[in-house]
Amino acid sequence: MTMTEPRYVTRRATVEDLPQLLALWRLEQLPAEALEKRFTEFQVVSDDAGRVLAAVGLQLAGAQGCLHSEAIAQPELSGTFRELLWNRLQVIIQNHALERLWTPMNAAGWRVHGFERASEALLPQRPAVFPGHEQEWQVVTLRAANATAALEREFAQLKAFQAQEKERTQGRIRWMKRVALGITLLVFALIVVWAVVMLKFGPRLFQR
Repeated sequence: MTMTEPRYVTRRATVEDLPQLLALWRLEQLPAEALEKRFTEFQVVSDDAGRVLAAVGLQLAGAQGCLHSEAIAQPELSGTFRELLWNRLQVIIQNHALERLWTPMNAAGWRVHGFERASEALLPQRPAVFPGHEQEWQVVTLRAANATAALEREFAQLKAFQAQEKERTQGRIRWMKRVALGITLLVFALIVVWAVVMLKFGPRLFQR
C-alpha cells in the first residue's frame, strides 16, 4: 500500500481558523489575545483536513511590510511551510507593490529569501507602526523597489535627453536666426550698393 503525499494549501486566515491560530500562538508563546484582533494579517498553511499547520503575519504600511509572529505546528517541516508561505506572500507583495519587507524574526529560514540585518542608515526608514524598536531587524529590498528605482533612472535619463534635445533645437534656431540676419544684411547691402550705383551712374546710362 502506497502512502500519498500530504497536500498543503496556503491562504489567508479566516475567522474559522481562530481557535487553531490561538493554540498555535500560545504554543509559540506569542501574545495570542493581541494577535486575535489582527488575524486578517495572517497567511496560513493548512492540510486536506483543514488543520492549520503554520501561520505568519504581514502588516502593511504604505509600500513597506512587516513579517511577524511566525507559528509552526510541526518544526520538522518548517522549511517546507516557510517556502509555501513565502510563495503565498509574493501575491500580496505584487498586489501592493511592496518595496521593502521588514521582520523582527531571526529565523535562518527567512534569510534564504534575502533578509539581512538592517543597517543603521536604513533603520530610520522603518515605519513607526511596526512594533519592536528594541529588536534586531532584518530587511529585504524587493523587486518592486528595484523596478521603481529603474523607472526613476529612466525618467531622469529621459528628462536629460529632452533637455539636450531642447538645447540642440534652440541652438539650431539661434544659428538659423543668425544666418537669416546675415542674409538680410547682405541683401540690404546689395540694395544700398545698387542704389548708390544707380544714383551715380544711372543718368549717364539712360542718356546713352
